[in-house]
Amino acid sequence: MKNGTPSFNTNAKQDSEKREVELPKLTDDQINDYLSVTAKAAKFKSVGLTLGGIGLALFFAIMGFYESIHYTIFPSTAIITTLITWAISVGFFIYGFLLTRDFYQIKRKQFTLTNEQPKQIQNKQKNFHDKNNKRIIAGVVLCILAIIPPLAVIALFTIPFLK
Repeated sequence: MKNGTPSFNTNAKQDSEKREVELPKLTDDQINDYLSVTAKAAKFKSVGLTLGGIGLALFFAIMGFYESIHYTIFPSTAIITTLITWAISVGFFIYGFLLTRDFYQIKRKQFTLTNEQPKQIQNKQKNFHDKNNKRIIAGVVLCILAIIPPLAVIALFTIPFLK
């Protein structure tokens, strides 16, 4: 304190060095646990994506049958089936995000790595991304293709020359 005014000036270089030194080092086991849990979480998220598309397809398929048969149970069945499928889909998404909640320190990048660990992580991430990209693409393609069966059902029962 100079002349009664509080001073918060510190040596920034010393503070950043202290923070850098104080960060804990990750063990190989922690890294492996994190990578395996995030891979598992990604699987749940991609399944959730696929189920969302399937839920929409079920809605259109059931409503297609409704148009042809005119039973009053079909609209409510379509809505209930879609909502159940979407609820399961959202459950998969949420579970996928919750799986990684124990890795706060890693997600916040509050750690230091040994010299060899970044290379190991990059190799594991590359393998993971290759597989996960395929799952995401498959999920999106299935969501899009899930519209075809309901459209076929609707076409079979509504287009006169196909009857």
